[in-house]
Amino acid sequence: MVDVLDAQRQALDPLRTALLAAARAEAEQLRRSAAEEGQALVDGAREQAARVLASAAAEGEADGRELAARAASRAEQRARAIVLEAQHTAYRQLVEAARRAVALALREPDRRAALEAALRTSLGGEAELGDTADGGLWARAPDGRTVDGSVGTLVAQAMEGLDLEQLWCPG
Repeated sequence: MVDVLDAQRQALDPLRTALLAAARAEAEQLRRSAAEEGQALVDGAREQAARVLASAAAEGEADGRELAARAASRAEQRARAIVLEAQHTAYRQLVEAARRAVALALREPDRRAALEAALRTSLGGEAELGDTADGGLWARAPDGRTVDGSVGTLVAQAMEGLDLEQLWCPG
């Protein structure tokens, strides 16, 4: 019986060899196909990652530019506020210095007389004159017209005619 089994084995050897070769070929084909699909997936994933990275970089760059622009805008606003506050302070100091100078000047009899004459000229010789709290004068005509010659008004009128922008410009 051993011979029969050997004979059967020998008879089936070519079939077994053919089946094994076919299985190996199919396995090799499956391996190649899987490798190609795997490589295609890896390549696709790399391309997708590159696109995502490029997009994220562009978004990050845009966000960075936007943040930088906002920060620059805030810095410009703060700087402008500082400049405006300094200008306002300088203007207030200028006005206060002018008020002190005008009040001091109006203590001099000839300058006070010059203001009185200017007020009477503007309203007529019959104008009534009086002192203001800040050291200036007021005048009222018999018909009710008035002129304010207070220190504050004189300084304000003088300041209106000045080009104060030149104070803030260099050179």
